[in-house]
Amino acid sequence: MKRRLLLFLIAGIVAATGIFLYVWYKPHRNIQNEKSKYSLTAGSLHEAYRADEAQANTHYLDKTIEISGTISDVQENMIILNDQVVCNLLEGEGMKTIQLGQGKKVTVKGRVTGYDELFEDVRVDQCSFKE
Repeated sequence: MKRRLLLFLIAGIVAATGIFLYVWYKPHRNIQNEKSKYSLTAGSLHEAYRADEAQANTHYLDKTIEISGTISDVQENMIILNDQVVCNLLEGEGMKTIQLGQGKKVTVKGRVTGYDELFEDVRVDQCSFKE
């Protein structure tokens, strides 16, 4: 009986270790290579979150989407579209903002991370410009 219990314990430890290592070393998502689930404007994304945040989260949260809008503010590695959507850019994409500048219409692809109720804007990360 003790031997069987010891075998189950060892098998459990081996299984738990295998699951841990699988999750720990799982490759990160590459948003640039993923197909977009939705394609919409910055205004419609913002309105969806203002109308019903919980419903918008079920559609857009942690999903890859394409957002079209006008650049209203440019910072080092971040742009703001239509004063409503904050896009944190991937490494290397920041140089394109210098070339584009404020007032230019762009389409970006990124992952929605949520809605900031304090500033009333939608947050998107891992953004890259669509050609």
